Formats: sequence, C-alpha cells, structure tokens
Amino acid sequence: MDPRRYSLFGGDVGLGIERVPLTCRVPDVLVFDAEALREGRARTSANDPYIWTAPDLLVECLSPSNRKGAVRELLADYEQMAVPEVWLLNPDLPRFTSYRYESGTLREFETTSVGMVTMRLLPGVTVDLADLWAAFASL
Repeated sequence: MDPRRYSLFGGDVGLGIERVPLTCRVPDVLVFDAEALREGRARTSANDPYIWTAPDLLVECLSPSNRKGAVRELLADYEQMAVPEVWLLNPDLPRFTSYRYESGTLREFETTSVGMVTMRLLPGVTVDLADLWAAFASL
C-alpha cells in the first residue's frame, strides 16, 4: 500500500461508534484512505482520543483467548459506521470470513481457510492465508 494514500493502524487505535451508550472498539487492523482520515480528524477536537472515520478495511482476530464480545454486536457496530469491508479471522479453526457493506448492511461475502484474499478497495493488496495461519502458529 502506498503510505501517501493509505494509513495502517494495528490494534492501538480506538474507533468511536456513535450509539447509546457511546462505544469504542479497538480492531486488530485498520486501513484508512489517508485523505479521508485527515478530513475526519480535522472535524473532531484535537484531544479526542478516538477516530470517527470509517476505515476502508477493518480486521478482527477472534479467538477464545481474546474475546471481543458477540460477533453479531461487532458487525452491528461496523455496519452502523458503514465500514466497506470487514475481515474476521479465527486462527483456531482456521477460518477467514469477509463481509462487505452493500445496500445499508454488512453481508457475508466469503468464507474460506485457504488461498489468497484481496481487499475490495485495493485489488492489488492480497494476503496468502497459509502465510497468515503460519504467522499465528508461531506466536
């Protein structure tokens, strides 16, 4: 990814979700269009610790040792933000599931455990799931 066009964050950024009660999620990986992120940050207070802009891609790693709540609640929060693409990884199975935002809802797009997966908005960015599962196994 071109760092001038995209910003990548890994598990250290709070994503603000506007709902009652106000919620913050800390996804494992976030990919933002850099300009959209700059514009979003310009509309918030300088001391606001959260990002209120929807990322282009959001990745969550789900496992029993690292519970993030009900998957349905996670997806509802990301759907409310209109996140274009969400990847859920379960290294214990292993299973990759992608969701795409279409017609006002996040819809399951692909579920697999092998092969190459590609970002919707960045078709040149691919991930080999075999490499990903091997990386998890080495942790």
